[in-house]
Amino acid sequence: MNTGDNWYSHIEDYNLGQLPADLKAQFETAMRDDEALQAAVATHRAEWEMQELMAENLLRSQIREQFETLGAPPGEGQSWWAKNWKYILTAVVVMIVVVYGILQTSKKTPETPAHILPQGSPVDTTPSVQVPIAQTPEKIPVEDAPKAQDRRQLAMSSYRIPESLSGVRGQADEDTLALASKAFFDKKYRIAVRLLTNLPEGETQDALSLRAHAYFNSGNYAAASRDFLALEKGGIYRREAEWFGLLARMAMPNPDQKTIRLELDKIRRQPNHPFARDAEKLWRTGF
Repeated sequence: MNTGDNWYSHIEDYNLGQLPADLKAQFETAMRDDEALQAAVATHRAEWEMQELMAENLLRSQIREQFETLGAPPGEGQSWWAKNWKYILTAVVVMIVVVYGILQTSKKTPETPAHILPQGSPVDTTPSVQVPIAQTPEKIPVEDAPKAQDRRQLAMSSYRIPESLSGVRGQADEDTLALASKAFFDKKYRIAVRLLTNLPEGETQDALSLRAHAYFNSGNYAAASRDFLALEKGGIYRREAEWFGLLARMAMPNPDQKTIRLELDKIRRQPNHPFARDAEKLWRTGF
């Protein structure tokens, strides 16, 4: 069995899912006993995914620049590139799809279990949950079971991505906030969370709002609620955070229904609140 620093040489193989079953079990046992190794595995995975995003953006930029140089007017004076750009574009798109498929296949490895990560880690490890439509059977052994499903379903059906997030772009195309925003709108919510583990200076409010919504959409409602509560303390996202924080707490297991009803009533009674109508609609469901 490997000991000490030898385990660090297996990090890449572990994240690629290429370790034999017996060695993988030993590696995961070593991670449970070594917080530094746990952090190294999570960092390697985040850096890898960030490099993939940057490479994708660079390729798109190069393709765009190439076609901008082919803007000659139609006619006999066109170059071979200008005449055949449609075929070139098709070939490039096919190549991107093939490369992306290979990368996704090579990365099919189980996420590091939540209990292996260090305590207090802000990295999102909760898998995205697709909540089924609640169906009430004829006999239910636990009376509150359908109510819990109904509350979460109502919260998710009341949620929509706010327009404010479309303006979160970062100061440069390749900075952390810009990459996290792209990952979010590509529905890669856990990548967005990892990129925003440390909030960038000067863009804290934007980054915190983006991370809160990424947590919500990945199913980590407790972490989303914490970020929304921080935004409720003040700033341009305060009123948005009141509504989305309420939905996050409503979607959590065993929420305090009385407190949520009070928060909902407070929002719906404010005519100028941007989510007053949404709160009124939710209020009338009598959840």
